[in-house]
Amino acid sequence: MFPQSDVIQGVAAGRVVQEPGLLVDVFGQNTLSTSPEIDRAHRTLAPKPAPGARPRPVIIRLHSFQVKDLIIREARRRGPLLYKDHPIRIYEDYSPDVLKLHSEYRTAMAELYKRGYRPALLFPAKLRIMMPNGERKWLTSAPAAEKFVQDLDNDS
Repeated sequence: MFPQSDVIQGVAAGRVVQEPGLLVDVFGQNTLSTSPEIDRAHRTLAPKPAPGARPRPVIIRLHSFQVKDLIIREARRRGPLLYKDHPIRIYEDYSPDVLKLHSEYRTAMAELYKRGYRPALLFPAKLRIMMPNGERKWLTSAPAAEKFVQDLDNDS
């Protein structure tokens, strides 16, 4: 099952429901012509931060998966985002199990980036590597990814 929620970090307290145009302001009218329909929005259960500290992340559930996918793609494509001159980050809200699977790929992915490959970790935890010749290589486990990196060492 695909994750349905997104997380927004960096939005000041009290600005989730009161400013429904937040996503349109961040991405612009060309990307989002109207405010997306939000089923639910709330802050994480972390303790309330001290004044001046980074605000708690906001978890939003968008009504349309297509809009959610568009927002995630645009956030990745654009890199650092600003809302009213404050940096914000938008990313998918994965379960602890999926995050654990992702963390198992971290070493192999870092090594692949260093070597100039273009790895991408797809949901839930499938590694796609864009080879220098344009071919795509798919790996379905972290040990397979580590073996692939070791084999690159042996080929050198």
